[in-house]
Amino acid sequence: MDKYDRVYVNFSPAVSRDALKAMRQTIRGWRVQLKNDKSLADLSAMLGPILRGWQQYYGHFHGSALKSVWRRVNRSLIGWLMRKHKKLAGHKTRAAETLKGWLRASHSRSSIGRWAICLRMDDGSRMS
Repeated sequence: MDKYDRVYVNFSPAVSRDALKAMRQTIRGWRVQLKNDKSLADLSAMLGPILRGWQQYYGHFHGSALKSVWRRVNRSLIGWLMRKHKKLAGHKTRAAETLKGWLRASHSRSSIGRWAICLRMDDGSRMS
């Protein structure tokens, strides 16, 4: 029932729009793209626990509802990679492919965790 006493037959528990907006603003506030003195392992240690916590709390029922958050993380990591390596500056797609390869290679041997493989694009679309 809602606040107007209307009865609904289904309920889909997922993250709210306000929570999604707050998470994206938090990610933007981290300014990951400016931390080009850090390595991927350092970024993982800093951001991994927070992102894993969001995934465990908000993604329990509908993990796909966090897609916009993972896109924001991806954009930040791609910006970080383009600033860190001059050969990738201005090449967003090449930077995305490089980051995807790094994350796949490091996923099995480091503590980056589940959030690091958020670069997978199940629908085949490219990152813009």
